[in-house]
Amino acid sequence: MAAGEIRVAINSDQDIVSARQKGRLMASEIGFSSGDATLIATAISELARNIVSYARTGQITIKAVNGLNRQGIAVIATDDGPGSLTFGRRARRLFHFWKSGTWLTRSASLDGRI
Repeated sequence: MAAGEIRVAINSDQDIVSARQKGRLMASEIGFSSGDATLIATAISELARNIVSYARTGQITIKAVNGLNRQGIAVIATDDGPGSLTFGRRARRLFHFWKSGTWLTRSASLDGRI
């Protein structure tokens, strides 16, 4: 595992809680406000819930990232659920959350490309 990166295997409701807590902690450590850290944790929780509900197993990866004059978090959700096999590859969803002045900005991609 790379520095500034957390991986959580998602197989049960307990794993959802763990991923959410780890995401909130990383967001706080990077300097996101308490409210923004909660929004990030909620997004992680929703992604992990979808893994448990529809794919049964998967992984959430949370990374500290640096962009042009800004810091952020990338949240990557992957699974091998039946829906992803339709496309012949693992389902991968990538979200970036950036600290941008007083705003939390987000970008997303369903196939992992931004």
